[in-house]
Amino acid sequence: MNAHPGLRTALLALAVTMMLMVPPLAPVQAITTWYVAPGGNDGNACTSEAAPCATISGALGKAAAGGTIKIATGTYTGSGVQVVLVNKNITLSVAGTAPLPRREAMPSSTGRMSAVASQ
Repeated sequence: MNAHPGLRTALLALAVTMMLMVPPLAPVQAITTWYVAPGGNDGNACTSEAAPCATISGALGKAAAGGTIKIATGTYTGSGVQVVLVNKNITLSVAGTAPLPRREAMPSSTGRMSAVASQ
């Protein structure tokens, strides 16, 4: 037999009241934009212009499909003749320009790609 039946009810009411007083956590926003600049570092988070990746491939490795990679004006190199392999649905945008058109292949004989912003 329970000696204090009202105590259990009071404690339950107190617990529910305290739970209602705690503000809900803000929803987690998915990162959708990554940044690349010649002076960057692929070890950065690459989620801001202040801490960009150094290579487009570095940003691609972090980016999720459907995101955008903003590329600062500069020259980017790769190994051999391939500067970058885009293997997911992603938007590449050079600073100050419209998104780059999607192409099946962008061959290069030098292994270099230049990103130049239009005026």
